[in-house]
Amino acid sequence: MGSKFDPNVHVGERHGMLTILAFDHYNASRNSFYLCHCDCCVEKVVSYSLMMSGRAVSCGCYRRTRNLMDPNIHIGETYNRLTIIAFSHRGGKRNEVYYKCKCICGNERTARYTDLRSGAAKSCGCYLHDKLTKHGMTNTRIYYTYRNMLNRCYNSHIKEFVWYGARGIRICDEWLDPDIGFINFYNWAMSHGYTDELTIDRIDNDGNYEPSNCRWVTRKEQLHNRRNNVYVAYLLNKKSNPPYLVYDYSEWAKITGVSSNMLRGRVINRREKTINGIIEECYRIGHHIPDDQPLEMEINNSMIKHNHIDKFSRSIHD
Repeated sequence: MGSKFDPNVHVGERHGMLTILAFDHYNASRNSFYLCHCDCCVEKVVSYSLMMSGRAVSCGCYRRTRNLMDPNIHIGETYNRLTIIAFSHRGGKRNEVYYKCKCICGNERTARYTDLRSGAAKSCGCYLHDKLTKHGMTNTRIYYTYRNMLNRCYNSHIKEFVWYGARGIRICDEWLDPDIGFINFYNWAMSHGYTDELTIDRIDNDGNYEPSNCRWVTRKEQLHNRRNNVYVAYLLNKKSNPPYLVYDYSEWAKITGVSSNMLRGRVINRREKTINGIIEECYRIGHHIPDDQPLEMEINNSMIKHNHIDKFSRSIHD
């Protein structure tokens, strides 16, 4: 169909034996019609969509004279992946011309000339096969990971889109390429430790999916890198480097031996207690250490003795 706003953009185009001279009119369905000049010197108004599809190639003279034309004049012409190498036969109700063609993959087939011109015949069949089978990994876990990543960033109809695409999270051009994007992603994954037990994780939660910002981690590790995680800081000696030990609730629960819900509840309702005091109290409960016994906590493979700090330490998200 021609352009709605400037139908004259197609003036001068050539389709078969027709050359477009001027825009003529739109019909009720908004199909554009053009005044065309045929090679036989006849002018005729023709639908632009018919010319684009190859169904209108002349004023009508081609159909009347094609049976008189030498079918060998098209030998050597190339359409998509097919090159005409020899005349085959005439057939069908309209006595149309069929040609023997060679595909770029080396196979040969017979195709009707009108199908070659319109694009209905593109190859020996390898084009469709290549289009549907690019890598042979459609049913693998890593391909599902890749497709889910695309959907989170670009499919506004899924609920996860609000946390990714709506926030401006995008995928790098290398992985987004429609032809080799998955292959690039697969090669990166294999060279960076991918296994079926791992999930893809963005190091910077506000960054894009790209090689420099992605890694493969376990599901448990990924939970520690969520955007809504709350982190709690345990204050060490000011001379320590760093002066804080910062973990989220799940990690502190693992260290203290109590549930994360219990720890979260005590922090939220701490009143006058310090974060240090709550963590030490939970550590005693989780490891069954009496109150009158000196406390030494093992955190990150280091022993931390009972720290009497009166200064109020707090969550970095408070």
